[in-house]
Amino acid sequence: MINYNEINIENVIESGLVDIILKNDGSTTRLLETLVGNTITVGVDSQNVISKGKLPEEVNDYFKRDTQYLFRVVSLYYNGEVLSNNVVVAEVNKLNYELNSQLEKGQIPLGKLISKTDHIRNNVCSKIFSSNELQSLFQNFKLEKNMYPVKQYTIDKEGECWFYVCEVFHYDTILKYFKISNSNKKLQLI
Repeated sequence: MINYNEINIENVIESGLVDIILKNDGSTTRLLETLVGNTITVGVDSQNVISKGKLPEEVNDYFKRDTQYLFRVVSLYYNGEVLSNNVVVAEVNKLNYELNSQLEKGQIPLGKLISKTDHIRNNVCSKIFSSNELQSLFQNFKLEKNMYPVKQYTIDKEGECWFYVCEVFHYDTILKYFKISNSNKKLQLI
């Protein structure tokens, strides 16, 4: 029989939170808003249209056409602190006018923009990465920490890659706000 008084809830939360983040196959924005208990905001750190030859090596295989690509780095914030940095790549020709306009404005997270669109999310990789391993993908953007939980996936539409996404999670910040948002809730064991 388990003695629940002896379980260190802090350790259970911390070890399970990384798994929850990395195994989530739905909206990251919705997940982060649930974890911190409030709405998060978006900030576009950089956004450029580049040729296929300028795509980072990690992304090149997901896109076949020699055309123009949207390459952007976005940060998701809560209370002025970064919860996640994301690289998003998309073939410009596959973006309709409305979606392209919303992406350019940079105020609504990608997941919310495409939530009503028929698409498939394919996990490429979910694991802990060092900032050095991510540098070629994030290019001129500086990642502050040494190690990050990272999720890489494609969003496919009509059998082709519509978006490539790499999400880097600031675990310590997420954990801090998760604990604050849940500090008044009581754990009920059944």
